[in-house]
Amino acid sequence: MKKIVSILLITLIMLFSLTACGNRELIGTWQITDDDITLYLALEKGGKGKIYADNSDKFEVQWAAEDGKIFATANIRGEDTNFFDSAEYEVDGDTLTVTTKDDTFTLIRKK
Repeated sequence: MKKIVSILLITLIMLFSLTACGNRELIGTWQITDDDITLYLALEKGGKGKIYADNSDKFEVQWAAEDGKIFATANIRGEDTNFFDSAEYEVDGDTLTVTTKDDTFTLIRKK
């Protein structure tokens, strides 16, 4: 029984490690500017983060990425809003390109 529990724990640790490695490139703060408004998307380890604009409130974000797709939901004033729902993404250096059903967004990593 101990051997089975040990194998299960090792397997779970490996799965979480692989998931974290695959998303490591997304961790950080990304920004996009449109019409003189800069929006920031801060993606943190563990699937949490924040979205905010200059001089505005910060809203909590839950996110995940798998197989080249990103999912992100923000709680804005008590209402959950999906802003990336199975959107395709690609990271090239400090550029994050996200393609939704309707549009393509290019975000730059904030340094």
